[in-house]
Amino acid sequence: MENKSISEIELLGTFLKIGAVAFGGGYAMIPIIRYEVCDKKKWLDYSAFSDIVTIAQTIPGPVAINTVGIISYRLRGLAGLLAALSGVILPAFFVILVFSAFVYNFSDNETVGAAFVAVRAAVGALVFSVFLSLLKDIKKTFLSFLLVFTSFVLILFFDVEPAFVLLTAIFIGLVCYLVDKISGRNG
Repeated sequence: MENKSISEIELLGTFLKIGAVAFGGGYAMIPIIRYEVCDKKKWLDYSAFSDIVTIAQTIPGPVAINTVGIISYRLRGLAGLLAALSGVILPAFFVILVFSAFVYNFSDNETVGAAFVAVRAAVGALVFSVFLSLLKDIKKTFLSFLLVFTSFVLILFFDVEPAFVLLTAIFIGLVCYLVDKISGRNG
């Protein structure tokens, strides 16, 4: 479903800005992407965005990059995908290039260490905000809350591989859907 009113240049500019200000990568970028795409630009509604983030988590690779790729491909096809991915990746590439040249020399500096502690705390808050926003968008059923709680416990306390937890949740969701379909409870 391409949107001809959105140009590749607009996608490049939007995701270049996101890539330049989104520290922490991955899940920390999701609230910033959601704000730009849903609230500011109105390219997608929250439900479509949540679906895209869910799909992006099932694809190998960084969730933020996958999310940007799916959104931009949906909006403008392959040209949009290339523009948006270039925009979101280039700032990090140049920052890493410059940062790696200097960080090694300052890794023992107390001020730099204190800055990293603060950044980790902020990234933790961003990841938690993603969790809360995704939690708001899920269907409020006993099964969904059981899956959230069980997944959390398995990953955090039992060090179960997140990919295994995700695939198991997909399997459980499909089985429940089929059971509901067969029993006539699901249209």
